[in-house]
Amino acid sequence: MDRTVPAENLQVGDAIQLDRPHGTLRARLTVVQHRVHGIKFVGVNEHGQQCSFGMKYGELATRLDV
Repeated sequence: MDRTVPAENLQVGDAIQLDRPHGTLRARLTVVQHRVHGIKFVGVNEHGQQCSFGMKYGELATRLDV
């Protein structure tokens, strides 16, 4: 069952889906770095390409059960 969780609850290995203005991103997280103003994530998308993005604390993402 997919769940919507705040960014600070995401961990390495989680598969997530983010709905962004420029499209939907699906990725499995490989790096999670907590910073002062938000969290930096690095992951591998469904095409096998590395991607990185940031989220603010409290921002929501969908954690996928894969």
